[in-house]
Parts: sequence; structure tokens; C-alpha cells
Amino acid sequence: MSIEGTIKGILVEDLNVDHAPQDITGTLSIRDDLGVDSLGFEELRARCEEEFKVNISEEDYGSDAFATVQALTALILRLTSTAAASGGQA
Repeated sequence: MSIEGTIKGILVEDLNVDHAPQDITGTLSIRDDLGVDSLGFEELRARCEEEFKVNISEEDYGSDAFATVQALTALILRLTSTAAASGGQA
């Protein structure tokens, strides 16, 4: 499954977002359009770290990287690329 598809799955299956995965476009606001609250963002962060074997820094977590699925996908791509280049966890 793609990174974006996995994130959508986390949103629907773990965070109970009331949308079908195929209806979640990359540009929808995770907070405003999908209704994820602050506790949901904590869970999303934890699930992404677990699923993709990355460490999401406070700086990245506090940025716009969690604004949309598209932005979060780009963050995960960057972190997994960094991890692969360094031979370990990002």
C-alpha cells in the first residue's frame, strides 16, 4: 500500500474519520475537513511513527506537515528517505 493509502487507512480505521478512504483527497484539511482533534493528531503521529518506522520531531509535528494528507505524505517520504540514507531510523 502507498504511504498516502496507509495514512488514509489510519485516519479511517484508527481515528474513525467519517469518510471512505477513496473520498479523502490529498488536499482536505485533516483538522477542518476530516474533523481530527488534538488527541487524534497525537494518535496519528504515533501510528505514523509506528507504521513507517520514523521519528517525527516536535518541529515537524508543529509544522504544516500535518495539515493535509498530501503534506503528511511528503513528510513521511522525507523521513523515510533520510532513514534509508542513514541506514537507520529517522
